[in-house]
Amino acid sequence: MPIKFKLPRFVSNNIYLLVLAAWLVTLSFIIDNYWSANSNLLSVQKKMNSYVQDAEKDFSALLSDSNFTKAAKQQKLHTTLRAELQQKSYYLFLYQHSNPGSPILQHWNTQYVLPDTGIITSTARSGFAQLPNGLYVWNRHDSAGILAVMLIPVKWNYIVTNDYLKNTFVNDPSAGRQYDIFPGQAAEGNIYSHQGGSLFYLVRKDKTVNEKDTVISIIFRILAALLVLLFVHFCAVYIAMHKRFLWSVIFLTAVILFLRWISYLVPIPFNLRQFELFDPTIYGSDFIQRSLGDLLINASLFVWLILFVRFQLHEKKIQLQLKTSNSKWIALALSCFIIVGVTFMSSNIVRSLIADSQISFDVINFFSLNFYSVIGLIVLCCIAIGYYFLCQAIHYLIKPFFSRGFIELYLCIAITGLLALSFGIGQLQGGFSIYILLWLLLFLFMLNSTYLNLLASLIVSSRLVFWLFFFSVSIAAIIIIENNQKEFRNRYHYAEILATKTDPSSESLLNSMLTDFRLDFLTENFSRLKMERSNKFLKDSLVNNNFSGYTNRYDTRIYTYDDKEAILFNDDNTSFNQLNTILNTQAKATGVQGLYYYDESFDRFSYISKKIINDFSGNLLGSIFILVTPKKIKNEMLYPELFSRGTQNAIENSSLYAFAIYSKGKLISSHN
Repeated sequence: MPIKFKLPRFVSNNIYLLVLAAWLVTLSFIIDNYWSANSNLLSVQKKMNSYVQDAEKDFSALLSDSNFTKAAKQQKLHTTLRAELQQKSYYLFLYQHSNPGSPILQHWNTQYVLPDTGIITSTARSGFAQLPNGLYVWNRHDSAGILAVMLIPVKWNYIVTNDYLKNTFVNDPSAGRQYDIFPGQAAEGNIYSHQGGSLFYLVRKDKTVNEKDTVISIIFRILAALLVLLFVHFCAVYIAMHKRFLWSVIFLTAVILFLRWISYLVPIPFNLRQFELFDPTIYGSDFIQRSLGDLLINASLFVWLILFVRFQLHEKKIQLQLKTSNSKWIALALSCFIIVGVTFMSSNIVRSLIADSQISFDVINFFSLNFYSVIGLIVLCCIAIGYYFLCQAIHYLIKPFFSRGFIELYLCIAITGLLALSFGIGQLQGGFSIYILLWLLLFLFMLNSTYLNLLASLIVSSRLVFWLFFFSVSIAAIIIIENNQKEFRNRYHYAEILATKTDPSSESLLNSMLTDFRLDFLTENFSRLKMERSNKFLKDSLVNNNFSGYTNRYDTRIYTYDDKEAILFNDDNTSFNQLNTILNTQAKATGVQGLYYYDESFDRFSYISKKIINDFSGNLLGSIFILVTPKKIKNEMLYPELFSRGTQNAIENSSLYAFAIYSKGKLISSHN
């Protein structure tokens, strides 16, 4: 006889939520991988072919217009026609032949780029070329003394990128995250000229965790996640109603912790790191609170769990059943342990959110607030509400077993808090931890006082409003204190930066370091830099041979390039052009010849030096860049995009701070 498997009623009644969630996930997968405009190579290829060929046909139609060619030859392009040309999706350049000599540029409709000599002198009618700022398809037409050149921008390829200059496809920026282009012809993904010739081909990149999902797919997956959480909530409510309240709390807590743990290991419901809200550079504390978005999720789950517990306690009028007299002391000790632990943990999170993040909570300066400030305030509200209801629930459960004054609670909290501080639990620093413990005792006294509760109800109609005011004042006090301390730390750090830049002993140390990079020594040993093993060994010996006074204060990185500016076994992919751009546009001279410094931001700067290596016949062998960063402000990675801000990075140009530098009591320089 076959065994029939029957689901519990509460599961079968709500299984539709899981089925609907599964359908939403399936639809999001289909949208991402099949219906999306960039989901397959064929659709991207079709879009790119249409973009290129439409521009080529428009260029051909323009040149077939006798009125345009006559006006171009006579250099009489009227204003309306010039405006129309500037609206084209391609760049147009008109040259007039001169005898003898190269063609003379007479008209152009862009300031972004110019055709190189290879395009101008080519005998072909179309092709694909890499120019200084990107990859282009070009067409040329030479007739009646006029050379017309068209450039179709395909993909930007800036040396230095930022929020405004991004290396993306021109016709579809989102496609650049999934596809790359290469010159020539391949088995698939080829892009053709309207004349039939192959220009370049598309290649799909390997899928990475940073790949972005479509908006519709993200919405579907968020809804699916909410449906799963709703199913879990219904299950917890069923267990509380038909089983035991304690089992429902354990079930809900275990499921929340399990799902959250899985989300840290696997990108479910989708890859959260694709959003700036989950960027650790904005806020990051540890593995659990590794971004503002993670903190928002954790705070929301915490409030959900506490509200569930509070509702069930009041709905079922649950009371603790303690059979022995010693049980109440065990319950009190456990309650105090939970309250003190949650208090210190919440205080640490609130303090870290203000002090260790790039989020502004300066409400006086309204224009400094942004989207992340709003999210931060929501997180603070969730922590405050969850904390209040948790303490209220614990107080509700254990108070009936003790005297009206509940002196035992205050003593136990004080002892538990002092023990926690003695063992460093909570990781709070200085007197702040003592103030938090005193604040906790005050809060519990107000929570336990019947008179204060009655007085609060006379002031406002709802006691919740009073407690919201109380927590608002408490959090505001932490914000003010931490903002002031953060500002003081910033000023102290900026003063250190200025002192380091003007310290004569620093330049002496750096000068002694550069003596090891003699041109004759580098010329004799440059061949060793072309082999990976000897390259690493030579770089390490050049750095580690310095005396400890230098190595203890500075971190040194050496970048090597051959005569064609190709990378020679460097630790990262920083290109020759990136470092050369920093040196030529951002660096400032120091007192040591050949040594410069550049500002990455107000609180970070590095020294840079360049050595051009020639053989004894004067032929170029390659180049070496030496980057030196003070260890106090060491930054593990080089971010060339920081330098595109120009001299605004320097603290010397800050509009927020005024400073003066003195040497032996005499003013050297100042800024106001």
